[in-house]
Amino acid sequence: VSGKVLEYQWMVADLGCCALCESFSLEGSVPIGHVWGLILTEPGAHPNCRCWLRATKMQEDEDASA
Repeated sequence: VSGKVLEYQWMVADLGCCALCESFSLEGSVPIGHVWGLILTEPGAHPNCRCWLRATKMQEDEDASA
């Protein structure tokens, strides 16, 4: 799979995640560059954070068809 990620979603490791990370995941799919809270652009909201970003919308790579 190739292409550019246009949107992604904050994913939580399990249902026992903290309230902060749960609130970020509930925002659903957001555009690249989205800021969660006031300063976060990627997981690592706190020590031992187990979250990750999952691509939810991709743009086809123009070079892939060549």
